[in-house]
Amino acid sequence: MRRSVVFAAIVSAGGLTAGCGRLGFDAGTDPDAFRIHPSAGVVEVGESIELTVEGGEEPFEWTTTVGQLIGEASRRRAIVVDADVVVTVRDATGAIVTAELASGEWETRFEYAGPTSWAYPTSIVSLADGRVITTMAVRQSSGEERWVVFGGRGADMLELDSFSLGLALPSLAAQVVPFAELGCVVVGGADSADGSRALVRGSTDCASFSTWDDYRPEASVATAASGVAVDSAGGVWVVGTTETVDDVVSFVRFSGDRGATWETRATLGETYARSIAIAPTGMMYILARNRSDASLSLFEASPDGTAWSEVDHYSPSQGIYFNGEGRPNLVASSDGSVYYQYGIEGGVNGGTRRFEPATRTTKLLATLDGGSHLGALASDPGMQSIYSTGRVAPNGTGTRAEVWVMRPGATDWAAQSTYQRGADEDSEGTALAVASDRSVWLAAWGWRQGVRAAVIRQLQ
Repeated sequence: MRRSVVFAAIVSAGGLTAGCGRLGFDAGTDPDAFRIHPSAGVVEVGESIELTVEGGEEPFEWTTTVGQLIGEASRRRAIVVDADVVVTVRDATGAIVTAELASGEWETRFEYAGPTSWAYPTSIVSLADGRVITTMAVRQSSGEERWVVFGGRGADMLELDSFSLGLALPSLAAQVVPFAELGCVVVGGADSADGSRALVRGSTDCASFSTWDDYRPEASVATAASGVAVDSAGGVWVVGTTETVDDVVSFVRFSGDRGATWETRATLGETYARSIAIAPTGMMYILARNRSDASLSLFEASPDGTAWSEVDHYSPSQGIYFNGEGRPNLVASSDGSVYYQYGIEGGVNGGTRRFEPATRTTKLLATLDGGSHLGALASDPGMQSIYSTGRVAPNGTGTRAEVWVMRPGATDWAAQSTYQRGADEDSEGTALAVASDRSVWLAAWGWRQGVRAAVIRQLQ
């Protein structure tokens, strides 16, 4: 009988053995083996996987625990899975180096232009049944703007919801998140004849949507929702902003009964709330831009979401920039750490910060300069790695959509993918999702021959 295994690490008295990998049983059946990044998912004994080396000097010597020399090679090598063999890799200096699973291939799974003048994807999530759900802001050729939700498994993406409050009045779906097992919740804003409103639309099957909330605190006040999260009990938390000529207030709203009733749990003055995230501990976080000086604030609250305090404040000289069209850029990890990122006004660069609740400290992890602009954040299951997407600045050939990854323990981004829909034309990554099988989904837009389309790509 063939045995299912995963690429895992060796456990020794000193902890992990650096640079070695064990092809052993899954943690569920073998207590001596457990997953590290990058995981192959479940593979079979006798199958071949490809490993690649980061760092070190060529050539590399690949050996096994039984002393078998499996050849000198460049950075990439195929290994046959054996549940009882440990592979060690040394570089030209004799130092042990780390071999990781080689990246797969990116494929374009879906493009949407349709009868539109443009389509802009704002968020994407992966569901337990393998479907991906993406939201888009779409301007019809007639001039009408709508929010549109698509869902499927890539090539079979179907339009699930198309919504606005009136012809020729703009609406924007800012973010979608999973709800219950196979449902989802979408938040955003929509203009009506008497002003803009914060909208929440939900579905218990991500197929048939209805309006769960239509919120504006008073007439003629510009209102929109920008972020949404679902807690472990199924409660829906929404953040957004109301704005007048003289005042800006962010709101936190909650529903514990699938949108039947809502209450405003808190307000944050003089801020534009951007994203909300809930840690496994139940602690809640909001990322916001301050009105007075365009600085960034991270707020924290206990699980009831009523009292918020600032735990990080960052004020670059050029001011913080959050793109107004979606882009969830706040992630609460399984170990309690909170990752968040931003752009600098003018779109010239961006940075990533990490807040550690246990020590109440914040660290700047990485910056991207020279016109590279960070957009959305996502994490893989177990928060072993985080991913970011955005754009790389023009260099005479148009902007490019970029995907970066930050491995466990790293403090900088590594470029993983570059995409340009049309040669010498602009493209940009706007949202990411990582599925339970660790495949990565990218939502992007790009021009080609005068047509701007939304694009969904997958890394398997």
